[in-house]
Parts: sequence; structure tokens; C-alpha cells
Amino acid sequence: MICVIQRVSEASVTVDGRIISRIGPGLLVLAAVHAEDQSEDIAWTAKKLASLRIFADGERNFDRDVMQIGGSILLVSNFTVAGDARKGRRPSLDAAADPARGREKFDQLVTAVRAMGASVETGQFGADMKVALINDGPVTFLLDSRETCSIPLEIEIEIGTMLGELRRAGWVVKSAIYSSTHFGNWGVQLVRHGMTICFSKDRSQYQISGPPTQELKSAGLFRVFELEEFCRVVTAWMIGQ
Repeated sequence: MICVIQRVSEASVTVDGRIISRIGPGLLVLAAVHAEDQSEDIAWTAKKLASLRIFADGERNFDRDVMQIGGSILLVSNFTVAGDARKGRRPSLDAAADPARGREKFDQLVTAVRAMGASVETGQFGADMKVALINDGPVTFLLDSRETCSIPLEIEIEIGTMLGELRRAGWVVKSAIYSSTHFGNWGVQLVRHGMTICFSKDRSQYQISGPPTQELKSAGLFRVFELEEFCRVVTAWMIGQ
């Protein structure tokens, strides 16, 4: 799946002279389904759209995601984004999915992004749409699920699930980390009060470093907990300091 992502202060879609969708601050996403896209491409793209930190937080221009600012995502199907203009003067659209498959996968993307908790509006698939926007920045990014980082796609999805559990437990996630030699391939890194915590994939291991490490050892908190219990115990310890 290929997306053009624009940070906007407002955006709307008009069909036959009537505005069918409109958002305020958030993301306008022009999305093309590639002919070879699978369910993993949909899941990866949905996670990225919901979690990209491209909104300002004070003086930090790229620090918050669309949900953290209370914004919305306007998803518009646009098969020409999959076009290839490298040869000749007429772009090739062979890489785009056919209309039936394109509609199916685009609808799956909409459902997946909503499942991440984001507020989503859409255009009208296959219609002649007039898209209006005010690009805030301007800030524009390209996203292609076929050009992912070195982290395997299935691990990206597992990390997304774990991050959701951490946020529900009241933690602010600093970053996810990936290692082929530690933590059974991946873990989650949290930074709070100068302390770094790394959870393992299977939740049976963690490492803690930073100024409070010795105090944590003294408090007997280097035991194995389930993820939610670990968050609760360490949070209670922090509050008590």
C-alpha cells in the first residue's frame, strides 16, 4: 500500500458539488492499493497512520501522533499514487490493484485504522472527487508498505499490540526497539524519571538502567511480572519516591 500523507489544518472531499466529508486538524491520506498488497500491508499501514509523530508539542515540531492531538484522518482512495512515471510521458498504472480488489483492501484499511482508535472520514471510492486542504507546514510524507524497515512485518504488528497494552496501563511509550540478539528479537523501551525500561517480547524479561536502578534493586523489583503487573508495581514505586 502506498500513501501520500499530509498534515493539515483542515481538509474536505466534494462529490457532485456536495461536501461528503470534512476534518479539522489531522491527516489527509491519499492511499493506493498495490496489486500485490496482502493483509499484512494493511495492518502495517494502519499502524503507521495512527502512530506517526508528525504533530507539534510546544517547540518540538514532530512529537505527537494524530490521536494525541485529538485530530482526525481523512482517507481518500487514489489509485494514481501507485503510478510509475519513470519512463515515457504517460504514467503506467499497472502496479495498482484492479477496482474490485482496490475497494476491498481500501475498506479493510479504513476498518483497521478505526480499530487503532483513530477518528476516520473517507472519500467516495471510484468517484470524481474534489479534494481541498490546507497543508499545515507544509508537512508531507510518503509511506510504502513494500519498503519497510529491517524489522519483520509480523514483529511490527506484535509491537503495535504490546504498545497498545502499555498505553492502556497508563505508560507513555518512548520507543520500540528491535534486536536480533536480545529480548527474543524485540522489546519496548520506556523512559521515565531518567530510567530506561526494556520489556521482552514474551514479557518474561526486562532490563532497567539509569539513576534509579540501584534503588529498584533494593526495593526488590527485579522480579518477573506479567506486563500489566510490572507496570503497576513500578509505577507505584515511582509515585512513592
